[in-house]
Amino acid sequence: MLSHVDRYVRPDASSAGRHRVTTLRAVLKLSSAVLLVVLAHTSLCFAAAAGTVTEIRGDVTVKRPGSEKPVALSKDDGFFAGDVIKTGKGAAVQLAFPDGTFMNIAEGGAVRVNQYTYDETTKRRSAHIRVLAGLARIVVMPQESLESVLHAETDSARITAGMSADFVVNVTSVGTEVAVLDKTATVANVASYIVGTMQLRINEKVVVTVKAPPSKASILTSEERKSFIKGTRIY
Repeated sequence: MLSHVDRYVRPDASSAGRHRVTTLRAVLKLSSAVLLVVLAHTSLCFAAAAGTVTEIRGDVTVKRPGSEKPVALSKDDGFFAGDVIKTGKGAAVQLAFPDGTFMNIAEGGAVRVNQYTYDETTKRRSAHIRVLAGLARIVVMPQESLESVLHAETDSARITAGMSADFVVNVTSVGTEVAVLDKTATVANVASYIVGTMQLRINEKVVVTVKAPPSKASILTSEERKSFIKGTRIY
């Protein structure tokens, strides 16, 4: 039979044990949360940048995946796949990629680099850029690999450049205007079920609306060409 002391002490000991288990569980949960934060931070730090900000003017921001608010961009900052980069009034920015390709975003513009890879050994580039708003000029530098490709998309148009090209994308309220300043580019509606493509050569332009194939190509006038180049100039 248990003594009076035994009956008194053992419940206290059991209670203390339960308290230690509860405390241990709380510590483990806290440690797990801290570890997740550290791993997330480490992943961001070691993620390869898609490119670098080489020139900037005015108010330019970037909103990274998972972040609630955009932050200011500065010259020499890196940008990553999934970043949404916006230019304010009177602002402009140049984004440079490791293969030499660069993109100028005019004021009131917004772009997102969905994907970018470049193999230094094979000289193969693969890029997917989304122009969300405004005017952007994309200069695709030549690569040795015939498999190199760059896709630029808007809500209505899909532009494909192979080895090299120099073209502008202008997203407006009625559709997307595409003009080739050098080399060639292929333009189609972003919706795969809308049939029709247009191969643009130097100084040609088309307009693509949401529910239609590209318009017939027309000649880019010297005034239009100068306007596009001036509009996407950083300084």
